Amino acid sequence: MTRRTTRRTQWLLLALTLLLLGALLVAERIAEHRRTEAAEGARLQALARTVADNLHQQLQALDNAPVSVRNDFPRIDDASAAAASHRLKVLSDVMPGARTMLVLDAQGKVLAASRAEMLGRDFSERNYFQRPRTRPDPRTLYVSAPSPRRSACTRSTWCAPSSAPAAHSKGR
Repeated sequence: MTRRTTRRTQWLLLALTLLLLGALLVAERIAEHRRTEAAEGARLQALARTVADNLHQQLQALDNAPVSVRNDFPRIDDASAAAASHRLKVLSDVMPGARTMLVLDAQGKVLAASRAEMLGRDFSERNYFQRPRTRPDPRTLYVSAPSPRRSACTRSTWCAPSSAPAAHSKGR
């Protein structure tokens, strides 16, 4: 073997060794990335379950609140409006997801409210009033799509209004 061939062989071995080392480093980085992705995916799954459980509990409370108010105040008139409003205030204060609670009449006018400034307002054009009115089912909690702050949600940036229809003796 000549000296030139020996050098060429040495350079070739060095290049192959460096190439193999680079391939091993790349393979290790890919494996590390996959491990990190799996760990973070599991962490995100756990967080998603926590959020889903929390949201489920809040929606269950939002579903139970109108039933409770309907049972305690089957008819809201001038005499019972203050008591109903107080009840709504207490409920909205203890329910972290509820900012404002209202009882509307069949025309969309506020009869009782957790916030006094809402009394007498007309919400008949709002989706959370219109949707249950077209398909009233007292067993259903209607949840509207989240939207930027509206008059009934002034304490938060985004809100998702929910409503539950109540039928009086004539079924309306």
